[in-house]
Amino acid sequence: MGAKAPQQLVRNFDGIFRRQVDYTVRGVDEGNRSVRVTASTNTVDSHGDIVEQDFQLDRYRKNPVILFNHHNFDSSNFSLGGAVDPSWLIPIGRAEDVGVSGGNLEATIIFATEKVSKLAENVYQAFREKMMSAVSIGFRPHKISEEKLENGTTRYRLGQNELFEISAVPMPSNPDAVAKSLMAERNWIRHDYFKKSTVGYTEYPILETASWDADDALARVRKYASIDGSGNPETINFDRYKEAFSWFDVSNPNDVNSYKGLHHDVKDGWLYNSKAGLIALGNTLQGSRAGLNIPAEDIPDIKKHLEKHYEQFNMVAPWQKSETVQVTVSLDTPNRKNEMDPEKMKAELEAKVAEIAVLKAHAATAEEKFKSLETRAATAEARVTALETELSTEKTASEKLEKEFKAASDKVTALEAKNAEVVISGYVGKKLSPAEKDEHLDLVKTLGLDRVEKMLKARPDITITEEVEIDEKVKAPKSLTDADPSAELVELANKAVKK
Repeated sequence: MGAKAPQQLVRNFDGIFRRQVDYTVRGVDEGNRSVRVTASTNTVDSHGDIVEQDFQLDRYRKNPVILFNHHNFDSSNFSLGGAVDPSWLIPIGRAEDVGVSGGNLEATIIFATEKVSKLAENVYQAFREKMMSAVSIGFRPHKISEEKLENGTTRYRLGQNELFEISAVPMPSNPDAVAKSLMAERNWIRHDYFKKSTVGYTEYPILETASWDADDALARVRKYASIDGSGNPETINFDRYKEAFSWFDVSNPNDVNSYKGLHHDVKDGWLYNSKAGLIALGNTLQGSRAGLNIPAEDIPDIKKHLEKHYEQFNMVAPWQKSETVQVTVSLDTPNRKNEMDPEKMKAELEAKVAEIAVLKAHAATAEEKFKSLETRAATAEARVTALETELSTEKTASEKLEKEFKAASDKVTALEAKNAEVVISGYVGKKLSPAEKDEHLDLVKTLGLDRVEKMLKARPDITITEEVEIDEKVKAPKSLTDADPSAELVELANKAVKK
């Protein structure tokens, strides 16, 4: 038996939808090792859907785990290989204050300590240092409604959402991961929720092949889809097997014979959009081999699926081609049957059809880019609104603090003045006269109480028995001049005597 072909690692869809919100951190509290995050919004998400913010939280609040990258103890989530570090399976924290606020699902993540999980410590530090800023939720919608968009695609509204877990994720939404997740979710919605038998379109790399052997291709697909690479029907992972077909019997999904409309092939262990297989199936739908023998009501959905694969090869499906030719002839060439060779006319019309197909592809690409820009603009606008609200709240709090600070400052000033009054009054009659009290209180305002009190303590005691009036020519009492020969104290003593 030859070497086993490389296998694609695919997560089996467990009915849990996963949606990521990038740049959601609202605040970090280092004291509590916590981060406040916005976990979900009602804007169009990376899958093109809208998650209604009507979360059922009773189950989650009983066990509010925070995981890393959606890893949990259920290793059966992976159909093939893919060893996971056991430490990743332990929750890295818990959530508190989980609820819908301002139209968004918000939560506070309390990270586990390093004793519980080194990974939790690493993730917490990454959030604290702004190396990580995104979270993702795992939930199960109990109500799904379809919205048909102008570009022909379908948008789903997911409602009555039961929250199962919140995960810290290390990077913004990866396009490849989103594509695989989207495929699994779309298949679940179509086949398990709406009970549809047609397989949804998924873009795969193209394989230019000149011939098509359906039996050989089927054998390769069965090996690709089997867990052990044997192709044995008992080992088939039908989520992988389904990808290669356009229709299956939804009432019997675990039978390999329930699947019809094979048009993909396998090369080097990877699934491809085979040009030869696509053309063969397109011809089958046109009746070249008695059709597929499937319900007529499912044919339009299968054709829409295949039309997108034809666009990958810059081709037009045969049923589109015939319709376009009829319209072109009726509108552009009503009287040219006798003026132009039929073969030349056919070639010209085919060229026009090909040109229209290219233009349609370009228009679809431009529309997708525009939708992406609209989504980004809506996200930015929501972020700006949140920041404006946060700024307004902080401004109000700041103004309140300023008022409280001024009131406290005024109170301190009043207390200091009262204290100075008491201290200086204690020196009246001992170190200074009553007339000098106000003068020294003024000095306190400029020099401070400590310096004025130090100066007073350095002065000698004075004794004032009564107020007397003396002639200006009479010298001051000898006792005063002898008390302190300094000019300053003599002057102050004389002022006291004059009064």
